[in-house]
Amino acid sequence: MSQRMTILIERSLGTAPYWMPVERGWVEPESEVVISDAPSAADLRAHVGVMLVDTLLASTALESSVILTNHAIASESISLLTMVTSERPDGIESAVVAAPGVSLTGRAVAEIVIPEFYGINISGWLDTAATAGPESLVVTEGAEALLPSGTESDFHEDLGRAWFLMTETPFISHLCLASEQLYSEDPDGVRTQVADLAAMLRAADDQRRLLRRNISRDHDIDRELVVDVFDGLRFQLSSDGVEGLKTLFGQTGVLSRFGSIDDRIVSVDKRS
Repeated sequence: MSQRMTILIERSLGTAPYWMPVERGWVEPESEVVISDAPSAADLRAHVGVMLVDTLLASTALESSVILTNHAIASESISLLTMVTSERPDGIESAVVAAPGVSLTGRAVAEIVIPEFYGINISGWLDTAATAGPESLVVTEGAEALLPSGTESDFHEDLGRAWFLMTETPFISHLCLASEQLYSEDPDGVRTQVADLAAMLRAADDQRRLLRRNISRDHDIDRELVVDVFDGLRFQLSSDGVEGLKTLFGQTGVLSRFGSIDDRIVSVDKRS
């Protein structure tokens, strides 16, 4: 392919073990790396190379892409998606949900879990900042999901954990994918980029104390909570993760548009 291959990584707290080693110079990947705060569907369709992005954003390019199981962001016991309520969730019948800045996948999971798992009817959505009250709740993501709210008595519920308890499958917040054309025409290039992502993870593990210190300091998050989160996240799409992905895609209408995705889920040999 004539356009140069690069690795696209969506900047989020969950993907920090990939992008932070590159930004801080802990690793020198063979491939050029592009770290994007807010990639668009058009960015994905135009990109030449491997991508690590929000799961439902990735689905917008699914028609012409393959999903690489080698890398992903998956969670079961703890996630970076939180619901804040002013009283116990089981005491709330209906609420407006404020979800400013929440990703496509975060909002989709909230839309599913809040009524089905917690039994709270969603009466409306706000994309602006709000506080939790008797008839309102707040969904936060990333660093905000790990920070205390303004009211000490607020309740904090992990929606990724709730998804796991409800579906018995992991919550897959980010996927790794590449175009079908690239996967077919340049498998060595894809293999190199998958290996580069693995090198980033190894560098993050080698510097895990520094990575966690940086995140704690940069976002004013309790250090032990940062440790718990990154001990709980998984960075590949396991067989259980594939089931979680299919469940998410099924409940959000992706499978009804594309049909079975089994032939789009592949694993790349990471040998150089």
